[in-house]
Amino acid sequence: MKPRDESAARRLASSPPSLTHRLLGKLEALRETPEEERWPDADWPDAQAFEDARAFVLDLPLTSIPPPDFGMADDGEINFLWKDDGVHVDLGFYGTHTFSYFAQCKDGAKIYGEEVRVSEGLPEKIIALLAA
Repeated sequence: MKPRDESAARRLASSPPSLTHRLLGKLEALRETPEEERWPDADWPDAQAFEDARAFVLDLPLTSIPPPDFGMADDGEINFLWKDDGVHVDLGFYGTHTFSYFAQCKDGAKIYGEEVRVSEGLPEKIIALLAA
């Protein structure tokens, strides 16, 4: 998979601005969750995890795929989830400039990826799965 060669500004301009901005706002709201409202005994994602997730959002082809839901795991992972019509895609960011993913297709086939550079963006096979 080759890195995307478009600039973040061009990607942002080519996707529906309100949707991209809304996703970035949701991500920022998660980042700004007051400590007293966070899950007890859970590791909070570090600043780099949020930066990686933000860069990833800027690279999403939102004109071709639906937006993800965001969440966090107890181990400090920022999670992106797509679950619709028998398709399940789960991505995780830990602040390592990489992400991992798991996808299950409608037919039950599974796709995995580990330590994918954030700069590479969403793999084409996952885009095709989500766009179908």
